[in-house]
Amino acid sequence: MNIMMLKKASLILFSSLVLSSCLSPRDLLTSMFQFRPDYTLERRVIYQTVRGPDGCLIPNHADGKILLIPIQGVIQSTGYISNSTVSPAFIERLLQNASDEGGWKAVILYINSPGGTVTASHQIYRQIQDFSKKNELKVHAHINSLGASGAYYISMAADEISAEETARVGSIGVIMRSISLQGLLEKYGIRYQAIASGANKDTGSIFKDISPEEEAFLKSQISVSYERFLQIILESRKDRIGSEKLRQVADGRVYLAAHAKNLGLIDQLAEFPGVVAQLGDKYGSRAPEVVTWLPRDTQAQSIYDLELATQSSAEYQLEVLRGLAGQKMFYIWPDSFF
Repeated sequence: MNIMMLKKASLILFSSLVLSSCLSPRDLLTSMFQFRPDYTLERRVIYQTVRGPDGCLIPNHADGKILLIPIQGVIQSTGYISNSTVSPAFIERLLQNASDEGGWKAVILYINSPGGTVTASHQIYRQIQDFSKKNELKVHAHINSLGASGAYYISMAADEISAEETARVGSIGVIMRSISLQGLLEKYGIRYQAIASGANKDTGSIFKDISPEEEAFLKSQISVSYERFLQIILESRKDRIGSEKLRQVADGRVYLAAHAKNLGLIDQLAEFPGVVAQLGDKYGSRAPEVVTWLPRDTQAQSIYDLELATQSSAEYQLEVLRGLAGQKMFYIWPDSFF
């Protein structure tokens, strides 16, 4: 088989996979470079409200459905279906399944995340925003344990934000981190050399210290991302927090939920069952069930199992390290991982 025939065969295979198995080009391109044992999402009823006289749940007796979108673990563009991180590709597949099924009363963002990369956080924010507008659905964000930085950014797609009383909220800001091995190399007589097309091509290299000019340039980029973060918050919560006050609190601090409520960062303190009951009452469902889609190998069978799926396992550590590698800007709470 010559090269031209091989190219044609590859194109036909690529197209047939997209058309026949509902895989998007993003899914396929991701799978070409990263091994994933499972591309299947399973529909799960993650929370039910109908109980019998003995207190046991009664399946198939709900009178409405609420879609749950889990924002669990570090937010990053790498990876596809994973128990330990959340990516735009995963959210895209989940929302496609939800669109195909239809009939939703409302959407809940179930958040337990320290944030992640700037780009992935913004992409997921826009995906949820577009989905809610297209389907004319209200979105409620519920912070279970941690809603920091990029996770808080994503919550701006919601009409209202609640948090558990013990949750932590905030870490509004941008960070770019690197290490310098220059001193170590010099200690052992090793010289770093780079042949580049421009003076700034190796900005951020771990083999040399950042110069004052490079630092100023990187800070200007961070400032742009920071201002975007503030603007997104003001657009979503302009009637609950003003620009001057926001700048005072958006210094990277993480607040306990009650403090965050007083500052105007969230709207109420509530437990998850109360949130479901509120949404059911508001949108005409006395006994709603909460539905989501999860990777097939996820063990979570109820809302209280979701956090267990993002424990600090070896898989989680490797997945996060891979996603955080390289020179990137983050909406992330640093203490959450490093």
